[in-house]
Amino acid sequence: MTPPTERLVASPVVAAHDDGSARPAEKSLVEIIKAIKPSVVRIETDEGSGTGFLVGTHGEVVTNAHVIQDASQAVATFHDGHAVVVLGCLMVAKDNDLAVLKLDGSTRRPPPPLKLYAGLPEQGEKVFAYGNPLGLSDTVSDGIVSAVRVFNDHVLIQHTAPISPGNSGGPLLNARGEVVGVNTFYLRDAQNLNFAVSSRDVLALLVSERQAAAVFPRQRPWSVPEGIAARTHIVATGCPVPIEGAVP
Repeated sequence: MTPPTERLVASPVVAAHDDGSARPAEKSLVEIIKAIKPSVVRIETDEGSGTGFLVGTHGEVVTNAHVIQDASQAVATFHDGHAVVVLGCLMVAKDNDLAVLKLDGSTRRPPPPLKLYAGLPEQGEKVFAYGNPLGLSDTVSDGIVSAVRVFNDHVLIQHTAPISPGNSGGPLLNARGEVVGVNTFYLRDAQNLNFAVSSRDVLALLVSERQAAAVFPRQRPWSVPEGIAARTHIVATGCPVPIEGAVP
């Protein structure tokens, strides 16, 4: 994909800092869905499909890098069916499996960005996955944070909110409607072992190095330990092949 000329720094990033200040009250799942649904998109490329969500006010969308891997074109579709062209990639961090895309904002003003939580969720905390599993648009699932794991000084959120191919790049949210992670992969032949890249890594990608250092220490890219890879089969949730009867 050809990179657009616009720069992300022109668009503010909405972050919820873990600094002891007052945070929003918890909401019902119905309230959370109504609030975040307009800002989540289905991403379809000439190679596959996945999910993304707005993080900036000028059409910047976060997704997984593997969702757009090898793609030459892409379209983002909002929940109301409005589709826009993806102009290109603003930045890609393949080691984190993260990418920031730029949407064409010429047809209408994009919805507000989702708020990224700069802290880490607590073990046992309720979380919700939102995305397009197997092409089924605007699907929500719920679970808890099973563990917060550090691989090579990098953070992954292990959780029990079911995800499937097509959820890749979609938000993992807490009960306040804040993004705590980006759903990325699950482990095959295991019982509900799902993983999301921490929202802290998303913030590190979005903000400048100086700003990121003020939020949390700079971290190195993570990789799944060889012990896990040897025992189980890691499945990225991007779905290059649509299933029969699935909603595109």
